This record gives sequence, structure tokens and C-alpha cells, in this order.
Amino acid sequence: RCVQIGLLCVEHQPVERPNTLELLSMLTTTSDLPPPKQPIFAVHNIDDRSNSNDLITVNEMTQSVVIGR
Repeated sequence: RCVQIGLLCVEHQPVERPNTLELLSMLTTTSDLPPPKQPIFAVHNIDDRSNSNDLITVNEMTQSVVIGR
């Protein structure tokens, strides 16, 4: 239950995260929790058709270089 609540608290879009009152309710009741959405990045096989055990992560990243004057 705590892991599921934690996953809800780290949703990519802040609007989809529970607010403090919702979080308190989730922690103090035994009602069903909404399922978390798929993470912004996920682990996939390199080639789903192969039997390879090599895994990669799919993630978009930019890198900036700061150069002083």
C-alpha cells in the first residue's frame, strides 16, 4: 500500500499527484487506491522478438554546457 501511494506521489504531471488531504485519507483508510500510471520512462527489451536478456531504458534527456565569459 505504501509503495502504491509513493508511486502516486511521484506522477509526472503534478495535477495527477494526490494533495495533502487525499494523501492523509489514503494513509488512514483501507479504501481502494487509484492505480498509478505508467512511469515517464520504462525498461524494455532491446528487441522484443529476440530472447536477449539485455535491457535498455527509454528516456529523453538534454544536456547543456555552461561556459563562463
